Amino acid sequence: MRFLDNVFRETEEYKVLENAVNKGRFPCMATGLSAVHKAHLVHSVLVNGDKNALLLASDEAEAQKLCSDLKAMGTSAVFYPSRDFTFREIEGVSREFEHQRIGALYGFMTGQYKVIVACADGALQYTMPKKVLEKSSVKVKSGAEVSPEKMAAALLAGGYVRVEQVDGTGQFAVRGGILDFFKSTRYLLLTSKRKDVQNSLTNLS
Repeated sequence: MRFLDNVFRETEEYKVLENAVNKGRFPCMATGLSAVHKAHLVHSVLVNGDKNALLLASDEAEAQKLCSDLKAMGTSAVFYPSRDFTFREIEGVSREFEHQRIGALYGFMTGQYKVIVACADGALQYTMPKKVLEKSSVKVKSGAEVSPEKMAAALLAGGYVRVEQVDGTGQFAVRGGILDFFKSTRYLLLTSKRKDVQNSLTNLS
């Protein structure tokens, strides 16, 4: 991959484009690239710098392929889907895409991803401001003391629903010293007030 990057950087067209990006001279454009070469261009521009990127694709299939190509090249990328709208009361509503969107934004905000890939409709849909996302985020470090009540309050503030038994995304339940919550995968947070019992987080997926 590094060999291909070096070949790319030897072309005059790439040098002009990279110089424009580094100096913030926008808009700039590259045409005539195939799908994989688009990913390669973005990877080459970002690999040695501290820049991030938002890529817009024509549809979700193209966005997911572009995201996959970037990952294969070693660039951390995430797909940002459009959300579904529900305009009437129904018994069950999937929040899968909303969780994916929030997860992508959080990963981008914290530096886990350098690139977000989206369709135009997904990028144009409203979402929460960065400050709200930061305020709603809770970090749990290994070995730290965690109160089930505090975590339950944080989950409620983040839009989770408290239930008797967890069976879907966006739900959580508290049973004694066990906090059971379901994100994109299901977790059990075991807590105890006894100092000889270690808190643990278990992935049930």
